[in-house]
Amino acid sequence: MSFDYGPTGAKIAENSDYNNDMRSISLVFVLLAFWGLGCQSKTAKLAGVWKAEPVKIQSSPNLNDVSRSAMLSLVTQNLEIEFNKEGKFKYGAGIGGGEGSYTWKGDVLELSFRTFAPQTPLQLKFEGADLVEVTDFASDAKLRFKKVR
Repeated sequence: MSFDYGPTGAKIAENSDYNNDMRSISLVFVLLAFWGLGCQSKTAKLAGVWKAEPVKIQSSPNLNDVSRSAMLSLVTQNLEIEFNKEGKFKYGAGIGGGEGSYTWKGDVLELSFRTFAPQTPLQLKFEGADLVEVTDFASDAKLRFKKVR
């Protein structure tokens, strides 16, 4: 049987609960460090200015698809979003604009706009180098942003 020495200098058997607890704590710190690095790399990739790609109005028998694509075609004209590394963003399109905060939920970026009315956060996801809106259906018109600086 081999022994280690604990923080008080006392001998501790190699297979003791103290050593098992220390291994568990070390594993948690290693996992948290890797998780933190992953968030930092996504945030570093995100930081900067992104410009919305124009959305074309869809021709569809579904009125919701047509109205959503028409609305997005108006909203995306000159729409830019700037993200910082501290979890905040600002956006502007022509004469309108605002601010908000963002969080990562796995690979999904969730934008919460600072407004007086309750709202559903906008969800975006990286597709290659682009940021693309997460929607329920593949056929939905989507916001798509390209990084400009």
